[in-house]
Amino acid sequence: MSADGDRKYSQKSVYYYKKLGLKAVVKNIPEYRQPKAVYRLLQIYQPDILVITGHDGMIKGGCDYYNIYNYRNSKYFIQTVKEARRYDRENNNHLVIFARSVSKLF
Repeated sequence: MSADGDRKYSQKSVYYYKKLGLKAVVKNIPEYRQPKAVYRLLQIYQPDILVITGHDGMIKGGCDYYNIYNYRNSKYFIQTVKEARRYDRENNNHLVIFARSVSKLF
């Protein structure tokens, strides 16, 4: 299962998963909604692998590159990973989680 906030990126993912012969469920979910959606989707699809991607950038006026709260979506990304880990703990599924957030600093 794969979740991303960018529709174009989600469509690219579907293309490449199919090209590789992988059976994948790809959901286009805005980053701010991913923490609420991921647990429910994991219950429905029960995947072995979860890929979470997102796109980020510094908020206007943000100046500390090391402070997560200076970014638009990083907090949602972290919450989503925590929800996926909670699902895995509660269901003993040994879920493999690949998570990556792309930041645009400039």
